[in-house]
Amino acid sequence: MTHLMNPLLSLTSRGARYQIGIAVALITVIPLLSAAYLVFVEPGSVESALLRRPLIVLLLLGVMASGYLLISIYPTNITRLRRYLEDMVNGDMPEKVDLLKGMADIPAIERSMNFIIEKLGRRVSRMEHERKRIEWMLSRNVTPSFWKQTRDSLRVASREGVSGASSSVVLRGVGEDMLADIIGDIAELLETSAAVYEQDGRCVLSVVLSDWCRCLDESGRARLQRHGGAACGDGALCEASWSRAASQCVAGGEPVDVACEGGIRLYCAPIPAGTRIVGALGFGYGDPPLDDEALARIAARYEVSLADLRKKAESYESRPTFIVSVAKHRLLTLARLIGAITERREAEEVLRQSEEELRRHRSHLEELVEERAAELRAANERLTLEVEERRKAERLKDEFVSTVSHELRTPLAITREGIALMRDGITGALTEKQGKVLATLENNIDRLSRIINDLLDISTIEAGRMSLIRERVNMAALVRQAVSALEPLAKRKGIQLLADLPSADVGVYGDADRIMQVLTNLIDNAIKFTAQGSVRVAAFRRDSGVECTVADTGIGLAGPDLPKLFKKFVQIGRTPGAGHKGTGLGLAIAKNIVELHRGRISVESEPGKGTTFRFVLPAYSDEEVLLAQMSEKLAAVKQKLGNLSVFLIRITLPEGQGREDRWVRQLIEESSALVRGSDLALSRGPGEVLVLAEVDPALIPAVCERWRRQIAKDFAQLGGIPDVKADIGYASYPAHGVAVEDLLRSAEISLANAG
Repeated sequence: MTHLMNPLLSLTSRGARYQIGIAVALITVIPLLSAAYLVFVEPGSVESALLRRPLIVLLLLGVMASGYLLISIYPTNITRLRRYLEDMVNGDMPEKVDLLKGMADIPAIERSMNFIIEKLGRRVSRMEHERKRIEWMLSRNVTPSFWKQTRDSLRVASREGVSGASSSVVLRGVGEDMLADIIGDIAELLETSAAVYEQDGRCVLSVVLSDWCRCLDESGRARLQRHGGAACGDGALCEASWSRAASQCVAGGEPVDVACEGGIRLYCAPIPAGTRIVGALGFGYGDPPLDDEALARIAARYEVSLADLRKKAESYESRPTFIVSVAKHRLLTLARLIGAITERREAEEVLRQSEEELRRHRSHLEELVEERAAELRAANERLTLEVEERRKAERLKDEFVSTVSHELRTPLAITREGIALMRDGITGALTEKQGKVLATLENNIDRLSRIINDLLDISTIEAGRMSLIRERVNMAALVRQAVSALEPLAKRKGIQLLADLPSADVGVYGDADRIMQVLTNLIDNAIKFTAQGSVRVAAFRRDSGVECTVADTGIGLAGPDLPKLFKKFVQIGRTPGAGHKGTGLGLAIAKNIVELHRGRISVESEPGKGTTFRFVLPAYSDEEVLLAQMSEKLAAVKQKLGNLSVFLIRITLPEGQGREDRWVRQLIEESSALVRGSDLALSRGPGEVLVLAEVDPALIPAVCERWRRQIAKDFAQLGGIPDVKADIGYASYPAHGVAVEDLLRSAEISLANAG
């Protein structure tokens, strides 16, 4: 543009100055000289002067008019030129410049500006065309309605040129028509070429629009066929460059922009489907080379005429940079769209296959369910019969054991009493040998009595009918009594029986006879299995319980034998012949008695170093008394396979009406509507009542509402106290727990929420 603007930069060139000088001379110099001539030089008569002077004046006026005309052309053109330039700056492009002729520079300026206007007009028209094309492309939806020619050519390429195109992940996911529209849009935007590649580098679909790309495409395909090569599905245009670019794009997962062997550039974008890359989408862009050396090299490679190639290159219509940028951005967006559609289609296909398989399985499953249901019904019927038979057998066994035990105890007691009378000499004097025989008989009768008692106890425990007579028990006194009773047995074996007891009282809430039975069994076992050394019995307070230990220095037990100790009829290390005998029920009974007291028992032993039995019972407290009573009630409900609901009622009296605990006790004693039948009501702290009732969980809300009304009515009638507030929390077995601690905790939480 610089050489076109030079005339505008020198409006007062030499030619213009010549014209201005002539005009000035015609206006000033020639008239002055003519006036001087007329005044000072002109001779002659008056008549001749009168004739010449008008002619001279007229001539001078004509000369001056010519000078003024020459001068007026310049500012008029400058004014017009300025107006044209202002219009161009304001965006109003004139069709052409029309200036007055007559000065040397003006025609050159006119020609230059008309040339500029023509070039700018063509460029503006082209840019407007590209702008409309971009707006159309950006506003267009990708739909399977692209022009038929491209779609048909794509089908031919995918059918004939690409092996395995039908197995393409991208084609199956997006569809051939939509994919044809997508790459057709890109190719139409740039008027060049576009292609889609599979993950393994295979070309799926392609479209070629520009003459340059089509020429090299056809020539390259023909060259490959002549040389026995297989043509790529997108033709042979830059087949190696396309393949490398697509493979690099898929491998790296990033866009790739490389030079093509056909003289243009290739841009590829990855197609992401979830966490994997399923292919690449690309297009060609850029101007082909125009220099002879590059054209000759391309012509030789593709075996095409250099003249034809030069003509294609010269006729190639390039695209501005911003058009290419728009195409790249659109390509990235479309690649992500294709990936998302592909991923969704794959998921839908997997879901469809899964649903189909599920339908088959469901049909098969219904048949299996029907078969299994029939088998289960038959098995259930058999199981019901077996359960009934087993229950009957259990009842018969319990009845037999109970009957036999009771029937045996009476004759055994009579026999033992008769032996005692004989040993005392009431029936006559006895010899030493007779005395020994009677002593042996007495020991065996005692042993048989213990066996019968053990059988009765285990039968009672398993039937859930063992009842405990609970009271406050001093464990220290109980241990002294057990040690004193078994001390003679220890002395006969030469073993020390020691008691380690605290000075303070350690009390528990339990059945003294049953706890004594546990202590006696453990101490007797310790003495029985200790050949020498000592047996130490201890009782002491530990945290919230009382712990008792029986430790001996006997033979000890191996680790694998310890879990078997508390099972029925199990005797560790029993050998045939003389030795330690028993039923194997003592420890099982002891464990059940401890657990009925809400305690726990354990054992520690090491071969050759002795054994230590340890059991812990809850210490005596009001809370423990409450929990023990709740445990007995819960055990009875479990035995009946019934429901048990725990209600925790908090009663709040108006101010000045006395203590809540006194009224609570009176309410428990006198209100028949609150506690009925087998229900258990207990006082728990100031103003709180704990009620255990065999109520169905579905009826709990109705029971709570009835109790609130009844409590208000009872207080009004018993003490004349109105406006009594009763908050009720509840828990049910087994929904809220199977242990009394869990049920009580759930009831407390429910009460807190109700308050």
